[in-house]
Amino acid sequence: MLIQFYHPDFLSPEDLDSYLSEGWFRNSILLHNSRVICLEGDVHSILNIRLPLDDHQFNKRLRKVWRQNHQRFRIQIQPVKLNQRKEQLYQQHTKRFKGFLFESLDQFLYAYGGSSVFKTYEVGIFDGDHLVAYSLFDIGSNSIASLLGVFDKGYSKYSLGMYTMMVEIEFAKSNLKSFYYPGYILDNTPNFDYKLRVGNMEYLLPSGIWGAKDSLSLSELPAQIIKSKMDACSEWLKNKEIAFTDLLNPYYTMGYIDPFQHELCKATRLILIEKGDKRVVIEYFFEEETYQLSAVKPDLKNTLLVSMRTADDLANSAEYASVIYAYESIISQAEFIEDLDAPLESWLKQQLVS
Repeated sequence: MLIQFYHPDFLSPEDLDSYLSEGWFRNSILLHNSRVICLEGDVHSILNIRLPLDDHQFNKRLRKVWRQNHQRFRIQIQPVKLNQRKEQLYQQHTKRFKGFLFESLDQFLYAYGGSSVFKTYEVGIFDGDHLVAYSLFDIGSNSIASLLGVFDKGYSKYSLGMYTMMVEIEFAKSNLKSFYYPGYILDNTPNFDYKLRVGNMEYLLPSGIWGAKDSLSLSELPAQIIKSKMDACSEWLKNKEIAFTDLLNPYYTMGYIDPFQHELCKATRLILIEKGDKRVVIEYFFEEETYQLSAVKPDLKNTLLVSMRTADDLANSAEYASVIYAYESIISQAEFIEDLDAPLESWLKQQLVS
């Protein structure tokens, strides 16, 4: 599946290792496995990465950052403890985040429940007694997973985001861990490529094994296929002179969560056709290799239930659907977009006479 969620009631260190090795990553109190993401006006494939720690060494430039910051700052590594200063730095950094945002560190870590099954530690970077940066990471039996790094913007020249990653890696090595998981990068934007600077990464391949990036065929990744299929749909509708709106669906994950499966639109990209107060959408489902034409309606109730804040890139862009769309009925499914011609024409004619 493109998207999976799991809410563990218990998670051993060995369990965390296993999930990380299969491409899962933490999302508050959940584990989340996703192959695509809507971000910056596009659909991207997620490329899970990890750093093998056997024989790992930082390059010359990073060793210089290490030496300079080791002399300048004090490091503290301990189980995570929330406080006002950490929340202040977190809120400062939400301005650079994209997509949906956790309202607070408490929501980010615990969904306001006060605890989780994860063993979470923090790296604190201090200028004297003043916290200027920190990062959070989860500890497994044979690995650690980096969650978040924030720093005081007044200290930007010290590369503290990179430095906290380096401290996490050295902590992992000193505790005989084999792998460091910094999350993921994306296939067609360099926004997260800074993670690659810490060493030679392995990539999770579609076969489920880890290997070099040159073993990946980018054209076969989900986002590339989805874009190709939906571009074909767009061109088809233009040729038929049917007006439509091409939207990214930031709420796509909702359609993969119980009890919303089969109720809410789950495609990352929607072609919306409106006639008066009636609407249909065309979606492409990567898993089934199928187009679907559906009658839909805005689901304002579930839209309001989404507890996360939207960043400016979502809130201020006409490229994104502003509401969740719920299915009223499934009109037709087809392997090829042209096979939706008759059911779409039938729906359009019904709107003319109604």
